[in-house]
Amino acid sequence: MKKRFLFVLPCMLGVLLVVSCSREPIQAPPQNLSTDQDREALETEFELAYLEIVSLTSDGQDVPEALYDSYFRLEQELHPEFYQRPEGAVTALDELSDACPGGVFTIPAGSYPTIITCGQTYTANNDCSMPACRYGRDVVLQLVLESDASMVVRTAGSGFDTFLCMYESSCCGGIGDRVMYNDNNSSLNYGQRLAAGFSRFCQEAGTYWIVLDGAGVSAKGSYCLSIEIVECED
Repeated sequence: MKKRFLFVLPCMLGVLLVVSCSREPIQAPPQNLSTDQDREALETEFELAYLEIVSLTSDGQDVPEALYDSYFRLEQELHPEFYQRPEGAVTALDELSDACPGGVFTIPAGSYPTIITCGQTYTANNDCSMPACRYGRDVVLQLVLESDASMVVRTAGSGFDTFLCMYESSCCGGIGDRVMYNDNNSSLNYGQRLAAGFSRFCQEAGTYWIVLDGAGVSAKGSYCLSIEIVECED
């Protein structure tokens, strides 16, 4: 039988992180858009902003901060359901000392929780940069698995273009230590297009570092990071 429960883990700065067994159903607040024409105009503006961001990143160019601000302002207006904070997400990672090794979270053998943490990267530094991760401001989480487990990592609900990197052997090590990375994964993030996410099947027991980074220099803001720990299937 799978063990599912709610418990609280200490963060490195003495703040508490609530660990929840599931994502609460999202209830979208009432829309403020007055007419269908208003919404259609905003959706067009939103799509054009997205296409411009994709074009710039595909060409290896930095996305202007004003363009990111416009995109996420429109996303919050058109899709407020993305920004409903999960119940119990009360803690930030390591915003006051955003450097390796980050907050340490130990998952006991046979436990299968979902870690949820929300905060902001405005006051963070760029500690884990290219080529290991990205040039944005980042926060770090150290995950200790006491038994093999699968996991799903999401940044749904974040208000900036997120990028995820996962390392073994050392925090923000070289490319050889990076076991996973992702820029955009809308299928794991409930349709949010600039949210990073990845899954790992039956990860070996050990210590891992997960870096939540900005996809570019100007990518910063509020974040939600969830790590769902799942029992390995035979």
